[in-house]
Amino acid sequence: MCYREKIKIKLYKSAGYSIVMIRRYLEMKNYSIECLNPGTDSKRILVMLKELDKDFIPVLSKRVNLSAYAEKIATYATIFI
Repeated sequence: MCYREKIKIKLYKSAGYSIVMIRRYLEMKNYSIECLNPGTDSKRILVMLKELDKDFIPVLSKRVNLSAYAEKIATYATIFI
């Protein structure tokens, strides 16, 4: 880990971010952001929800049906992934 990343971690910790959020930020530096408009295929959203499922407390899949939730998001929402 380089010096800049260590400084970022200290700043994020002081701002109240959890280590999981900090690690995700550092891992995301090679990713791009994509805008999905209503009417998008729900399969991509479902994959994203499954990947993030355990980041929720309690896990998201215990509260909602992920397939139905992904379909609802795909139908009505503009999202950025």
